Amino acid sequence: MLAPNPVYAYASGGQGGCSTPGFNASETGYAGNFTAVSNNTSIATVSPSTSTGPFTVTGTGTFGQSTTITVSDTLGNHATETVDLSAICLP
Repeated sequence: MLAPNPVYAYASGGQGGCSTPGFNASETGYAGNFTAVSNNTSIATVSPSTSTGPFTVTGTGTFGQSTTITVSDTLGNHATETVDLSAICLP
């Protein structure tokens, strides 16, 4: 079972003191690369697109928007994770 962890990204235009949100993907018995793709890049992007992790999420939308990221392995398994843009990031 593919298991990405929860993701909270900051709305674009965030102020100082922000950390870059990210996530890892894991799967029991699997040691290959994962592919992570945002289903709406106008809200959030993911980089790198293929990796063993970690993945970085960049909020490109505005506060209150959300989208999903689909994480896949090379065996055809996949999982989705919701990304919510928050306004927690303050100076």
